[in-house]
Amino acid sequence: MTSSPSHGINKIVSKISILFGSRPSYPSFYRTDCHRYLGGECMDGLSLEIADCDFVAAGSCGTNCSCCIKCSDSGKCLANGGQCQPGRECPPKTYIDILSPCRSPSTCVCCQNCTQTQECMDGESNDVGQCTGNDKLLLMDVYYKPSTPLNCENPECNCVLKCGGASCEANNGTCIRKGETCPPGLLNNAAAERCGCNNNATCICCIPVNIFPNC
Repeated sequence: MTSSPSHGINKIVSKISILFGSRPSYPSFYRTDCHRYLGGECMDGLSLEIADCDFVAAGSCGTNCSCCIKCSDSGKCLANGGQCQPGRECPPKTYIDILSPCRSPSTCVCCQNCTQTQECMDGESNDVGQCTGNDKLLLMDVYYKPSTPLNCENPECNCVLKCGGASCEANNGTCIRKGETCPPGLLNNAAAERCGCNNNATCICCIPVNIFPNC
């Protein structure tokens, strides 16, 4: 049986690649799903080990190869000042930019920094604020929503405030959101109540066990 011309070419390319240390190239139809739809690159097993892929997708590159997806291959996101991150969520203090997709939008998300405003940073009750693009900061027990919304420059971002209190912190304590549990080794007792926080309606003071605070 006579081999097809393309088969012979692929064998020659593979031999050249082995001689010069580069990975074999593969026919374009093997790359279609990986490159066109996933924004990745087809690689063999040896190349995958050193490629530092964020995701590896099987079944889109033909036999013996997988699709290597790197979020650092940012597409429009990087050009517009963002950073592509693996997954579907952005870190605190950033927001998802749906208008600047990553090269691999199915596996990477474009994150832009929330621009801080003076109104948010000034906060209320002497508690400083930060603009954040999701509620992850609120999962931390030291942040809370202001009684009146404070503006952030980006409409995708919201302002949250951080519990604080000079007297509490001066006695090695920390202020947390009311309703949360004090960290291990700290208590919200009568002495801690005397120290208080900037916003006692929303935050409580937790001080170390067995100390006598100077409040």
